Amino acid sequence: MEFDRFKQQTVASLELPPVRASTADGRSFTTLRPSAHFVYKGETPQVPDFVLLMVQSRSAQWEYLRCHDLLFLVDGKPFETPAADHDGRVLRPGVGETVTVMLPPAALIAMANATKVEAKLCRDEFEFDQQARLAFRELASRMKSQ
Repeated sequence: MEFDRFKQQTVASLELPPVRASTADGRSFTTLRPSAHFVYKGETPQVPDFVLLMVQSRSAQWEYLRCHDLLFLVDGKPFETPAADHDGRVLRPGVGETVTVMLPPAALIAMANATKVEAKLCRDEFEFDQQARLAFRELASRMKSQ
């Protein structure tokens, strides 16, 4: 966590280890880099208005430009998420893409307390392992109790 005294806000961030995602048929694989962030006013822990969950990728071509739905199964149950935003840039070589979804704080808490969290970004599926769920739990602990 980092307090910005000029903005009078605290930023909590979590960079997760890369995850290997595959299409449902297992024919295609890609590496994704998930992260989560939230901001609240002041230094005293508070429940933020929202949590940003971001998934970054780097590849030879655009993978998520037209399709960037980010969906979750939390303990096998669909978890409703708002529409995701896409940002991308051309790199040399390839492209970098970031898909971002604004989740309610309760979503982070549900992921932190789940025994299994699966996600699907467009056609690519991946699972957050125990280490990632523990990291979600650590990030959620930085919020004031709801």
